[in-house]
Amino acid sequence: MKEQKKIKYEVNEDGFPSDYPFWARLKIDKNRTVLIIDRDLVRDKLNNKMVPGFIHREASSKYKKDKEIISPNPDKAKKSPMYLKSPRKIPIHLVKKHNRNLDMPKHLKERYSKIKK
Repeated sequence: MKEQKKIKYEVNEDGFPSDYPFWARLKIDKNRTVLIIDRDLVRDKLNNKMVPGFIHREASSKYKKDKEIISPNPDKAKKSPMYLKSPRKIPIHLVKKHNRNLDMPKHLKERYSKIKK
């Protein structure tokens, strides 16, 4: 039986990987899958202050004109393709680690890893 290699990521003090992009889930709106592409300060609507946050692109399985298709699908269990919405910002406290091991397509890894270099 083959042993699977576990990928180890460097983790920040908030528990998220330090290299971008990575997959996460929103704590709001049905725990939707999101692609985290960068960090930035965002306005928290509850207390109207600037707080640390993420720039993310929400993943969906429904096609619309303005969405970008992800090929190959990161979730091997699903046959239908995934699509990414346009980038948005959200506070860190509204994001949690993803509970599944999703693959990162090479073209997304190359595109968004350049941001931090």
